Amino acid sequence: MTIEAPFIGLSRDLVVSPGSTAVQLDATLRLATTAISFKGIRVKSEHPISVHVLDIASTYDGGFLVLPNDLLGSQYVAVTSAGVKSQLVISSAIDRNDVTVTIRGNNNVTHRGKVYRNGDAITETLDTFQTWQIESDGDLTGTTITAKGRIAVISSNLCSYIPETSTTCDFTVEQLLPSNAWGRTFVVPFVSLCLNKLRVMLRDDATQVRVVYDNQIWTATLNSSNHIDRDFLPTPSTPQYAVVEADKPVSVNLFTGSIMNLQGHCAPSMTSIPATLQYLDSYQIHVPFPNITFLHLSLIVPSGKQNTISIKFINNNPVSVLPSTYGEIVQTDHGQYVVIHVNATVPAAGGLMVTSSEHASFGAILYAATGNGSLSTPLGLAVELLQGIVYYV
Repeated sequence: MTIEAPFIGLSRDLVVSPGSTAVQLDATLRLATTAISFKGIRVKSEHPISVHVLDIASTYDGGFLVLPNDLLGSQYVAVTSAGVKSQLVISSAIDRNDVTVTIRGNNNVTHRGKVYRNGDAITETLDTFQTWQIESDGDLTGTTITAKGRIAVISSNLCSYIPETSTTCDFTVEQLLPSNAWGRTFVVPFVSLCLNKLRVMLRDDATQVRVVYDNQIWTATLNSSNHIDRDFLPTPSTPQYAVVEADKPVSVNLFTGSIMNLQGHCAPSMTSIPATLQYLDSYQIHVPFPNITFLHLSLIVPSGKQNTISIKFINNNPVSVLPSTYGEIVQTDHGQYVVIHVNATVPAAGGLMVTSSEHASFGAILYAATGNGSLSTPLGLAVELLQGIVYYV
């Protein structure tokens, strides 16, 4: 495996055994403002790997699942939140790539000395390893990013307020799926006792969306680049999930926060929710355990396959499960699932592995809290693009 970051002169070859490996990167690779820089990072391997970015060295925490080059696209729609500095980071997979960002919402973006507002388009040409960061004091949700060739887009807030009335904030971040990799059916697992904000982003005009929670149903028909927000505050006596179904592809993101203005394990986080057709049969992640005070796994398992799921740390010790574990039956357009919530005790160090002995495809989302805040990320996903090729992340 090779890691390259020309900005800091890094070209490092690693021999990685099966399991998980952590690589710490130089802090000078952080981006600071709306500008084009040369801070791209490339990871190459001769064999299949999964890559997660976990930022736990800064004042606040965040993390996201890295998408491979083959899964990158040329059309994206941004999802951010209310807070301090909404941010988009764009990196090109090819040289001489023309990229256009069309601003949406009540935003002002200053780029190269010019102010851009709702409906304005900014175009730049990027080469490999170049990164283009765009910042705004407003919510950039709905902003579109299009390119001549493949690009990666990271969406974040320097400090998100979830809900907007909160007096505490935290860093939130996610790598966006291209719009041709969105889905139609989603089971969204919640973090109990936290505020859970669903944000559903639409790709096509006249898209019909249905959100189901606790025998309540909300429906809407909206056009492209619009979004639907819905807040939930689950308790141990209420369902710990919602179902989102649409007749055309949508993206679903979950923000967590606290209505009590306390950090605790409910500090703001953001994660992209995989569609049910994007589940895998095994997952693995390296988690920086020494800093984590609360580790929560949400599993969405086909009904009848719960006993095939194995959860263990790389040292083969099983996860300790607290008595508050939930198992809830969920009905969707694509069949019946069981949502299982697992609170795990934190070991000294290592990686986490979740597998199905019968190779049943299931969803897996990690949520973790530290002394500085919270982070959440899907453990992986499989995406079938328009040309019928399936990619595994």
